[in-house]
Amino acid sequence: MIDKLSNATIQELPMAVSAAIKVVGSPSFFIRIAERSDMSTSTTERALLSSLASNLSATLQAVVETSETKAEEASLLVESIIKTCSEPDGEFIVPLKSSSKLSLKSAILSHPPHVFDETFVSTLDSWLNKAAKDELDGLVIILQTAMQYYAGYVVSEARRELVKKVVEEVGGGEGGGEETEEGRFFDEMLRSDPERWRGMVGELPEGVEIGGLIGEAQRTVESVVLGLENGSVRQRVWAEYLREVVGVLEERRKEEE
Repeated sequence: MIDKLSNATIQELPMAVSAAIKVVGSPSFFIRIAERSDMSTSTTERALLSSLASNLSATLQAVVETSETKAEEASLLVESIIKTCSEPDGEFIVPLKSSSKLSLKSAILSHPPHVFDETFVSTLDSWLNKAAKDELDGLVIILQTAMQYYAGYVVSEARRELVKKVVEEVGGGEGGGEETEEGRFFDEMLRSDPERWRGMVGELPEGVEIGGLIGEAQRTVESVVLGLENGSVRQRVWAEYLREVVGVLEERRKEEE
């Protein structure tokens, strides 16, 4: 890691530090740099290590400040989204009314997918965990609903971008993101309320089969979810959402047997 950071340019350093913040941000890492400098007999290497330590210190401070700002912005975004399903007096009624669910979903869909980065998802997830710990059952339901709407939206968008890219590559730029009937139905499921899934798979349109939908889910995991940063909150949330979809599909397949 020390060698990797030493070879990074000033422009590359912030990204490298962010990617390894847990390692680089620990005092032991700076101790290792100091120990390596003490052991070195090269004046040039010692100067480089000293410069690295100084640059890392400044970069860490900037990264932390940026992270704090992003965390504050994410909290405000989560709060603004959740507020959209409240009553005129600011109170929440649980179970959520259809109009409240629509407001919540519309608030999420009004933002481009890139807005919902790792910081946003981590913030929403931490709010959900805190509400569960404090036994705020009503808030837990609201936050879970928001998480489901978020996951369905971003996974669907990621699939659409992937399909569009594949079709353009295969078709020489033509086709505009066309896919199979099963692919379109699966995308519709992703964007629908989870409580509608069983009804949807109970009356499949012509040309759509349960096995094909399960295949779409598996391909989405392989091509979309596994492409996210390993161990990230986003990867876990997307995977859990698709697992719920597959669970409903598997139930239906057993009923057909």
